[in-house]
Amino acid sequence: EEGASTDPKKELGAMRQSPEALAKAAAALHRDGFAVIRNCADGVGLRAIVDEYESKILPKKYACDVRREQYGEKGDDGLPRVVHVSNVCEVPQLAELAADPALLAVASACLGSGVRPVINAELFDKPPMGNMSTQTPPHQDNFYFRSQEPGVALWITLDKATDDSGTVRFVHGSHQRGLRFHEWDWGPAGFAKIITDFTDEDDELLQSVGDLNPGDVVVHHALTIHYAPPNASAGRRRGLVVNYVAEQIANTLIDDLHQPALDFTWEAGKLVAAVRSDWMERQALAIACVKCALAGAEGSIRNAVQIDHASGKLIVELLEDRQEEAALALIRSGHLVRSLGLFSGAETASEFYRPAEEISGIWELTQSTSKLQDLAFRLQAPSGLYVEICIPASVQKLKSVDIESCDEQLLAEQKSSAGWLSLKEETHRLVRRRIDFQLSSDVVHRVLSDKQERRGGEICNGKE
Repeated sequence: EEGASTDPKKELGAMRQSPEALAKAAAALHRDGFAVIRNCADGVGLRAIVDEYESKILPKKYACDVRREQYGEKGDDGLPRVVHVSNVCEVPQLAELAADPALLAVASACLGSGVRPVINAELFDKPPMGNMSTQTPPHQDNFYFRSQEPGVALWITLDKATDDSGTVRFVHGSHQRGLRFHEWDWGPAGFAKIITDFTDEDDELLQSVGDLNPGDVVVHHALTIHYAPPNASAGRRRGLVVNYVAEQIANTLIDDLHQPALDFTWEAGKLVAAVRSDWMERQALAIACVKCALAGAEGSIRNAVQIDHASGKLIVELLEDRQEEAALALIRSGHLVRSLGLFSGAETASEFYRPAEEISGIWELTQSTSKLQDLAFRLQAPSGLYVEICIPASVQKLKSVDIESCDEQLLAEQKSSAGWLSLKEETHRLVRRRIDFQLSSDVVHRVLSDKQERRGGEICNGKE
C-alpha cells in the first residue's frame, strides 16, 4: 500500500469474476435493483492512488468540482473536509477506471451489451463523525442522465465500510417503479436534486448492503432510489463511482457533456479524431469511452490512446492488426469512422455507416391525411446530431397556453428529444425529408417557404 505511483504505465491488479458470479450479480440487480460483488477490484491499489491524488492534486483542483462539509471540522489542509469530488481525470489510472476489465465485465453482464461511461469517475468521502451536510439525500441517478435505457453505477470500496460509517442504502425494487420527481436541494447537503416525496413505504423497503471491504463493488440500477447517511464512525469511508450506459443508446443522453461522439479518420494507420485541446475533463472521458469500446470488442483489441495537445487530436494506435474490428467497435459505441471502404469487408460494414447527405435535412416523423394531427419533425444536421420536436394536436388547439391554469396533463404531452442518429438502424420513423438542411441564417425562411408551398401559396403575412 505504500509508495503509490501515478506512473501511467502501472496497472492495477486484475480481479476477474467467473461467468457464474457475473450472472448471479446481474440477476440480483434486475430483481432487487442492486447487487454486491466481493473482491471485484484492486481496492488496495486504488486506495494508494487515491491517497496520493488527495495529497498532490486535490489541493489544486477547481473548487466547483469539490463539495465539502459545511459548518464542520477542518481538514489537514485547513479547509472544510471533502465530501465529493467530480471529474477525477488527472491521473490515468483513475481517469480510465471505467475501462478496467473487471468493471467492464460487471457492467456488460448487468446491461447485456457493450457499455461506455457517462461521466468521469467520481470520488465520494464520508469524513469521520460528519454532520448532516455530508449525507447523500435520496435520489435516482437517471434523473440526471435521462438515458432512454437506464444504466448502472458501480461503487468501488476503498475503505472498510459498515452501516455506522455510512454505507449506501437502497429502496428495494424501486427501479421497477419508474422515475420519481426530483426537486432542487437548497439545504445544507448541497446535493443538486433530491426526491422530496420519500414515503414511509420507501423507508420500509430500505436495505443495507452490509459490511464492505476494499475492492468490493456495489452495482445499482440508475432508477434505484438510494441515499447514504453521515459517517458516525471514527474512520473514513471512501469509494470511487463509475456510471455506465449501454453503448447503443449513449447518444440519447440529454446533456452533450455526456456524449463524446468522436469523428475518426485514418492517418498513417492510426485512428485520429479532433478534441478540444483546452478541455481536459472532456479529453479524459473521450479516452475512457474509446478504451471501453475497444475493450468490449470480441477478444478485446490492444491499443494505446493519447492526446496530441499541439494539434488538438485524440490518436488511437492499434497494437494488433484488427483495423476493421476496431472501426466497427467504435461505430457501435456511437462514434463515426470514415473511409471504411479501405477494408475488404466494407460490404458488411456499410450497414453501420450512413453518409451525412442521406440523413441531413428536415424530416417529417408523422404522416396523416387528417387536417389536425400531431406535428413531429426532426432537424438533422450533417454531423448526425438531431433535435426532434413534437406538438400534440391537443396543444395546437390552444391559441395560447396559460401555465397557471392549463391542464397539467396537457402540458406534459409536449415532448422533445435530442441525440445522435443510430448508425445501426433508424430507431425513429423518418417518413420523408421535406427540405435539405443547411447551417445558415436562412433556414427559418426556407421552413416558412415550405409551409407556404404546402398551403398552396398562402401568404403567411409574417405571422408564422
